[in-house]
Amino acid sequence: MVPTVATTLFLLALASSSTAIPCPTPQRPCVDFLIPVAVDTINQEFEAPQVNSNADAVNAILSIEAWNAPNVTERIKGDIHVQQTFSISARLCVPENGKKKDTLQIATHGGGFSKSYWDPEVKPEKYSYVDAALNAGYSILIYDRLGTGQSEKPDAYSIVQGPPQIEILNQLTVLARSGKLGSSLSKNQHLTVPNFKKIVVIGHSIGSIITSGLLTRHPSAADGAVLTGFLLSSERVTTPPRGLGLARSSENKRFNKYPNGYVVQGSQNDIQHDFFREGNFELDVLAYAESVKDTNTVGELIGLPLITAVPAAEYSGPLFFPNAEYDSQICGGYCEGTYNVDVMKTSLYPKAKQVQVNIQPGSGHGLTLHTNATGHFKVIMNYLDDNGL
Repeated sequence: MVPTVATTLFLLALASSSTAIPCPTPQRPCVDFLIPVAVDTINQEFEAPQVNSNADAVNAILSIEAWNAPNVTERIKGDIHVQQTFSISARLCVPENGKKKDTLQIATHGGGFSKSYWDPEVKPEKYSYVDAALNAGYSILIYDRLGTGQSEKPDAYSIVQGPPQIEILNQLTVLARSGKLGSSLSKNQHLTVPNFKKIVVIGHSIGSIITSGLLTRHPSAADGAVLTGFLLSSERVTTPPRGLGLARSSENKRFNKYPNGYVVQGSQNDIQHDFFREGNFELDVLAYAESVKDTNTVGELIGLPLITAVPAAEYSGPLFFPNAEYDSQICGGYCEGTYNVDVMKTSLYPKAKQVQVNIQPGSGHGLTLHTNATGHFKVIMNYLDDNGL
């Protein structure tokens, strides 16, 4: 799910109000809420294939694969000024006695999932990154990207592209630093929100591309960054997810009312191929991943090359790439020996305090869903601690 290199431009403002609703797991120090986000940014009008059926989805993916090589910019017909307010669904968790609760992690999920990627309901003691962060004393915010989960589902071609996603993430950091995130939840009796002193942004796959885009456009937004499922690899692949079909034609009734242009993986086998490594996952976790699978949009898949691996020339914090050994999405299936940290730092993050890579043995692209996920979580927490975060 990691395309090629290019550039982009964006700008956004956030509406000040939000609506708190109960968290589905009230025993934890968490609250779910909706944030109206006012977007004012520039997207691209693409010569895009229309997806109104499963057959259209197959044709679209074949077109995208061809278009992404050599240069997607040749398919741009013009600019689109996006000026709308979108509803974004988020979950904030703050440990009551956490030693680092004034450090907020903001996690952005990748394609094919919603925010449940970070906080699965199946065996959370083994697979929940949220629980791992809470146990390490951190506060954490997870959210559904625009077009996924319980967030709004606008036009799949002209609206759900990279620039609004980057700016939504930026505005979440602005809210947290300004104290408005806490004030918006002040009436909720289940959560006491501190004044956050530090912010760490963490992404997975497309979410890492968006997070890296934040470092490019807003280099002071975060004190540290963690990019999983994303690596500047000599074996980098550009293939979209397997088995995509029109979302509302899926057997999963959650997608019945989704607009044209929203696509979702069709089968559990497709999800296994893209996210899991043989011998290192449990079948019930694979089944859970299929049950909570989520959408991509045509506009997002076509436009991702415009925000991928754009240099973050002014970002000066630490940057960590904890990735899977067997990642079919970013390294052609095997990541060891496919990257050069010095090249990554020089070409993309020249002012970063530190750029470090860790390869999680035995894992596939869906790192949080493997039997050694707790080791993956521990590596991240140790890195942050070592860097004063």
